[in-house]
Parts: sequence; C-alpha cells; structure tokens
Amino acid sequence: MDDIDDNDATMYGNELDEHLDEIPAPLEVREPSGSYGTSNLEDALRRYVAIQRETKRLKEEQQALRDVIARHMQAQRKMHWNTTVDAEEVGIRCIPQTVVTYDEPLLRERLGNRYAEILEIDIKKLKENLPNVTPLLSPVLNLVGTPSREKVRDAIETGGLDPNLFKGAFTKTEKLQFAVSPGKK
Repeated sequence: MDDIDDNDATMYGNELDEHLDEIPAPLEVREPSGSYGTSNLEDALRRYVAIQRETKRLKEEQQALRDVIARHMQAQRKMHWNTTVDAEEVGIRCIPQTVVTYDEPLLRERLGNRYAEILEIDIKKLKENLPNVTPLLSPVLNLVGTPSREKVRDAIETGGLDPNLFKGAFTKTEKLQFAVSPGKK
C-alpha cells in the first residue's frame, strides 16, 4: 500500500489544507431515539432543515476534494491508489472516460432519414415525451408496462372489469412520502 509521502504532502498539502480549514465544526448529532415529540415538532423541523443545508454543503465540499485528489492522481499518472488514512485502508480509482456530446439538430439535418440508424433509447427523453410516445408503445405494453392503479380503478368503476379478478392479485401497503422543500417568500 502507498501511504501519502512527503512529496505528495508538499505538492498537494497546501491545496488540501485550504479545504481542511473550511470544514466547520460538526452539527450536534442527536440519536434518533424519538426525543422529538409533537411538542418539539418545530425543533425537529429546524434540525431537519439544518441537516439538509449541511448535506448540500458537504456534497459540494466532497466534490471539491474529489477534484483535488483526482488532479493529484492524474499528475502522478495513477489510475488506482491504495493508501492508509487514519489507520483505515482506502482504495481510490480515477479512470479517465471520454464523454461525447453530439449536436443533435445538426446531425438530424445532415443525416436526414438515416439519423434513426444511429439512435438508441434515451430514458430521459422517453419520460419527457411520454404522452406522445405512449400510443406508439401500445403494441409492446405487455413487455414494458405495469398496471396503473388509476386505470384499474376506472375499469372497475365503469364496469369494464370485475373486481373479483383482482382478489389476491395485489398487495396494498401504506407508504409515507416525505419531503421538506424551501418555501416561497
């Protein structure tokens, strides 16, 4: 295993030190013991929002530190690095990848009808265009579809399907959806 040697510390120490100095004292951590009763709801929400902010800041800091470490590894021409940090073995991988972004309108214009020959399904675009694509997918819904609760309810309510057909063919569980979003002022 490689430990961080003096050259590494000298070469990248100042850059790492800059980020280490920015690390604030950790937030007070409370055990999830249910100590937040309904009378402490405001405290619980205040703490939740503080954790949200801290998580965002930590993710940004983590990305900055990744960049520092990646630059170090690139300078050392290392793709894999095993080292020890605070008596814990750590394996780091930094493998360059090529990302190609196409000018789609330009290619569509240049290739004309042949443009479709170079395409593959893009899930993001599929979701964005779902209302337009759904009728085209009807012939293959058995492969890519899943029962819709709303469609089942509508079919039963309109008499199109007998409710007995669904007995024992589903499970119903209660699931809590929870989100805290910044409000509008």
